[in-house]
Amino acid sequence: MATPKLNSGTLYFMREQDYRSGELGPYVKLGIVRKDRTAAERAKEHQTGNPREMLTTHELQAPMVDYLETQLHHRFAEHCLRGEWFEMSPEFVTDTVLPVAEQLIREQHAFFVDFEEEKALKEVLSSGIVREPTEEETACWNECKRSKEALVLAKSRHELADLVLRAAVGESGGIEGILTLVTKTKSRVFDAKRFMAEHADVYAACLVEREAALKGSFLLKNTQSLAKLDADLHAEKKTAKADKATFEPIQGDAPARSRTDTLKELHAQYIATLGVIKKAEWDEARWSARLANHLGKDDAIEGLVVWKREMKPQNPTLDKDLLKDQHPDLYEKFQLQPPDTVSVDISFSRSYALD
Repeated sequence: MATPKLNSGTLYFMREQDYRSGELGPYVKLGIVRKDRTAAERAKEHQTGNPREMLTTHELQAPMVDYLETQLHHRFAEHCLRGEWFEMSPEFVTDTVLPVAEQLIREQHAFFVDFEEEKALKEVLSSGIVREPTEEETACWNECKRSKEALVLAKSRHELADLVLRAAVGESGGIEGILTLVTKTKSRVFDAKRFMAEHADVYAACLVEREAALKGSFLLKNTQSLAKLDADLHAEKKTAKADKATFEPIQGDAPARSRTDTLKELHAQYIATLGVIKKAEWDEARWSARLANHLGKDDAIEGLVVWKREMKPQNPTLDKDLLKDQHPDLYEKFQLQPPDTVSVDISFSRSYALD
């Protein structure tokens, strides 16, 4: 259960304006400045070397500005040209984007204390108490359950869209403007398992004890699996995973295949899932924080949630710097060079035009 960053700041909307004609450009930048920094200062940085005037059209203050920016970037990903630049008319920004941003800011204010309390409770031993729920806690759990199950569905549709695009690559080196195969050469790694087997005494001498740490997972009870939520989607995803495309490093050097209308549609479906995921993540995060606040220091609320926080011993860890210093030859001997791998980079934006 990751608590979103609680950084305050300003969300700004910035456009380019032609000095001579006064005409606004078609693209808008959705960016942020944190704490006391201003959008005007950021505009000056973008102005350098730009033959058009950088014009800030809207500014919104937010208590969790990083999270607000991420939400908007994903929810409106279908309009993204590249990075923080979006193809949006001034009317679309005013009528569609601003209301979403303002609603998110209201929700951030409403749940900010819950996020602060959730963060603090992660550092507190739980009491061992398991108690019955109140009506308010049950209502909060219902919101958590709804949002968590919505997130399961959203992530599954996203994964399915990802798998379909991978399958469309075939033997090519990617899909023009949509999917890129990136060959990665990994750094050498130390083969600790083989070293321990062959040099147990030296391994033991280089172990460092670690202090016990406070551990505990926030577990929402009685939520449904994908198979129960959507049996057809579960089956389709299972089939796609069984047939998942794999790529060899040499394939990344092959020419990418051209975009087709079908591939553009598949890409659009992939991008559309991003906003659905982020909305569900926000709903789950805020209602989980509130439920954690209700739970407080207790271990569990019967039938709703379990969050047992206790000190747990940590296994000793190998001090590689000590080993390298005292036994440099052995350290070098057990270095491994992993084989090259291929990562699949599917664009989160659409830099190509839709004909």
